[in-house]
Amino acid sequence: MATNLRTTGSGRGQFERGSCPSVRLRNLSSAWQNARLQLLHATGATVTETLEECFGEPIQAVKLEELSQPLEEALPELDAPAGTQALSRRVLLCGTRQWQPFLYARSTILPARLPDSVVRALVETSSPIGRILAEHGVETAVQGLKTWTEPAGEADAISGFDRTLLGRSYRLVVQGAPAMLIREQFPAAWRWSSTAPIREPA
Repeated sequence: MATNLRTTGSGRGQFERGSCPSVRLRNLSSAWQNARLQLLHATGATVTETLEECFGEPIQAVKLEELSQPLEEALPELDAPAGTQALSRRVLLCGTRQWQPFLYARSTILPARLPDSVVRALVETSSPIGRILAEHGVETAVQGLKTWTEPAGEADAISGFDRTLLGRSYRLVVQGAPAMLIREQFPAAWRWSSTAPIREPA
């Protein structure tokens, strides 16, 4: 089944209700607290590995948007001048048992600084970035990690997240060159809306 994204009058995307069963919220506060601490303190595991370990289920990326085009402006965080070809992605990381969204991520990726096999996997599959890099044996380093707290906004409209969000941003360095700029948002506590409609990706 395909993932449908519609845009409200405010310009923010929202999922259309899919055919998956309704998700009954469970008491997973202790699991989420563990995941949250690991995400904020960058333990060395990928985001996907952290979520899978804490929640005990496989994680998949549901693509909301993917666009390949030259940068309109220079991106200092990646040492990239205007005109550099970039791949922009917006995804939700979801558990595959009930397609509960755990994390919203926006990424700017420079394909020229990655192996061709990684770029193909990013475009052709719904695998999370961390899993793709691991499967292709690409070693990375996290630099410039920043964290913050903010009211639920764009991520809330898209995924059903509720109340306060935690955020973090960082860049991934591959073979000495900055290749990805990633910004992630996730709930400060396990308080998702009881209606987080989402379709299983094809």
